[in-house]
This record gives sequence, C-alpha cells and structure tokens, in this order.
Amino acid sequence: MEMELAEAGDGSERELGEDEVRQVVARNFIGVLATVGDDQPYAVPFIYGYDGRAFFALLGQGRKVRNMERNPRVCITIVETDHAARCWRSVLATGRASRVEGLMKLGHALNTIRKQYPGNPLRSAPPLTALKGYYMLRVDVEELTGMARHQLT
Repeated sequence: MEMELAEAGDGSERELGEDEVRQVVARNFIGVLATVGDDQPYAVPFIYGYDGRAFFALLGQGRKVRNMERNPRVCITIVETDHAARCWRSVLATGRASRVEGLMKLGHALNTIRKQYPGNPLRSAPPLTALKGYYMLRVDVEELTGMARHQLT
C-alpha cells in the first residue's frame, strides 16, 4: 500500500490509532521477534499470524527458543516503508511467549498463520505431525502501539 506524501509539514512522527495499528498488522506477515538471553538482546525475522489477541509463528529450534524458555518477555516489530523509507509505519507488540501445545490449539495457531500468509493460505496443510521438532510460538499481547511518519522534510 503506497503511503501518501504531504505537500507541506514538518515531517514529524505521530502515534497510530488503534485501527491503524490493526491494519498494519493485518496487511503484513513478516515481523522481527526480539528476545533476551544471557543479558544480550537477540532479534530475528519471522512469519506471523495474528488472531486479534496473540501472534503465532512456527519456529525452528535455536537461540530464540532457548531465550524464550528462560525469559518469556518478547517484543515484536512490524515495519512498512515507502518513498525510500522517508515515509514509514511501525508497530510494536510486547508480551509473553509460550509454546502452543495440544491438537486444537496447534490447529488454531497454524490456521491463523496460514490466513495471514499471502501464498495460497488455505491450500492443503501438512498434518500436525509434520510439526514435530518445531516450536509453535504464541505471544499474548500486553501492549500494541504504533508510530508513523508520512511527510517529507
């Protein structure tokens, strides 16, 4: 979605309203997941699904999972840019990470991701047994905020 440039203005940032924040989350499917382990931040891109209360993602094992098992506090960042990044919108979600377990919950998480992802989201899905060895992430959102800059200086 192309952002409109204002003809005049100071180019300052502004807070996004609740509806705008939800729209940014809904339009996108890639974010950056930040975790902390051993007093060191660690951030990785990931594909997500959002159901209005929680983010879901299917993750491989590794440092991010180890970090979340030690410290479930996480931050998710979603960014849209336009006009060589002179115009942008960003959303920050903070919350608690947990592992999704149980067939019904895993099915909901997987369907949420499939609906958000633009590439044939409702085509045949692998059986849930194919998820063995992966970590199905749920981030219960505690705060969801956004900022934007739509004007050129």
